[in-house]
Formats: sequence, C-alpha cells, structure tokens
Amino acid sequence: MNLYGFVANAGINSYDILGLEEISSITVKRKNVNWLAILRQHLGKKTTNEDTYGHWWLEFDGESYGWWPKDGVGLSETLSGTPGELNGQSSFGGTATRDPHHGDSADETFHPKRRSGFLSLAKLEFGSGKGKDCGCVTEAEIKDSLRAFAKQYSGNWSYPWGQNCHSFQKAALKSSCLKK
Repeated sequence: MNLYGFVANAGINSYDILGLEEISSITVKRKNVNWLAILRQHLGKKTTNEDTYGHWWLEFDGESYGWWPKDGVGLSETLSGTPGELNGQSSFGGTATRDPHHGDSADETFHPKRRSGFLSLAKLEFGSGKGKDCGCVTEAEIKDSLRAFAKQYSGNWSYPWGQNCHSFQKAALKSSCLKK
C-alpha cells in the first residue's frame, strides 16, 4: 500500500485527491436560532438577552464575514425581506472585515475541509486563484476567494428562506473550495 497515494506521491505539495484536508486556519461558526425565544418576544413575554436569531459566520486571520439585515428587523421584515449587508456595518457594529460576532462562542464550530476528490470538478470561483482546480489551490488563495466572495455579495436579507447568514456561509464555502 502506498501511504503517499492520497497526496499523489507529492507530500511536499500536499495535493489531496480525496478531499480530506482540513483547513484549520479557517473557523466556521454557527449559533442556532432560538425559535421559542423569538415566539416569546413576539407574544410580549419576558425574554433573555440572548441572540435569539442566531448567526452563522466565518473567521480567519483576524477577519470575519457574515450576512446581516442592513437595519433592525421585526417578524414581517424577517419573513418578507429587507436590504442586507456584509457584517452588519450600518446597525450592528461590524466593519468591512469584521463580523459583530467575531470571537464569540458558537453552538457549532468547525474547520472546513477542502472540496476536492477523484470525481470533483470544482474550481475556485473568486479571488486571485479563480478558475483553479480545488485540489490545487493554496490556503492563501482560498482565503483570498472568501474575501472576494464577501466583498461582491449583495441583495436582500430574509429568513428562513432567501439570502441570510446561512445561505451566505454555504455559498462562501462552496465557491471557495470548502465543505463541512
């Protein structure tokens, strides 16, 4: 058995033909939506200071990215949609490269894996390595792709359907050669 077969006999170049490589310098974070607390809030019942709407975002190299409603939302805006923006810069305290939840704990935290393998025809969709096969892109090119993806993302925000932090995170991972 060839122990270097999974990297195409090129251990230095680390080509991962099975798509098993974990990118440990990128952290995917997910806070769950607390539906019971949202319901209590809309019924006028006592609520806690928790972030009842939850949030999904990405963190790496001191930066973080997530998709937010541009302004505060109620139930009708949540369901019907409202303008969205990167990192909640207008109303939630984020910046162009920092999500308001940066550094927070989350209900689910993991490092994504490279999206490649024998049958994968996936290519990097953004950044300096755009068009490169996912099995060949560098970690720096993946991060550059995530930044470029976040910068170009636009549209409305709505939940549970439409564009929101969940769809933003899933699309960012997929377009940047990453998977759960």
